[in-house]
Amino acid sequence: MFCNKCGNQVREDSEFCSKCGTKVLEHNDTTHQAPAGFDTSAPQGYLQQNPPQGHQQQGYGQPKGYGSPPGGGDYRIFRSPATCILLYIVTFGIYYYYWSWITNKQINNLSGTKVVGSGILVLGWFFLPLMWFSWYKWDTAIKEIGPRYNIRYDTNFILWIILTIFLLVGSFIMMYQIQDALNRIYGSQ
Repeated sequence: MFCNKCGNQVREDSEFCSKCGTKVLEHNDTTHQAPAGFDTSAPQGYLQQNPPQGHQQQGYGQPKGYGSPPGGGDYRIFRSPATCILLYIVTFGIYYYYWSWITNKQINNLSGTKVVGSGILVLGWFFLPLMWFSWYKWDTAIKEIGPRYNIRYDTNFILWIILTIFLLVGSFIMMYQIQDALNRIYGSQ
């Protein structure tokens, strides 16, 4: 069943849409189909709104399970990259766990696929090669996402690794560049 207002997929027993809060019409046969203007051929679990004639489409719709944290809202969070680094330092690295979890959800949301699974991400917090794997996947994902939003992004993964090995600052540079790229993508929407 789908919301008649926003096109969000709604559970059969729901009275209101979890995305926009609109009351779902009961026993209406049209609510079992996507509303007009929504493309159900998008990747499984996604509803993609068709853009108006003559407008360029941005993004891939709202992924099921990624766009809305408990209690509503979304993961489009603007953060100052410098503040992220400062919090990382002040909390002795603990802020990195929170930041990487939310950033991973943001990148998954923007790419329309699961770029890095949560298991790999959590294991990467304890095993450096897996953390570098996550960095690599984020770097390549943003490189692919950037042109959709007219954002220029250069791949920096090798630089981050070299700076981590020799100067121990690679994670700071990575955090700054990834957060800056996400802020520019959200600013262009």
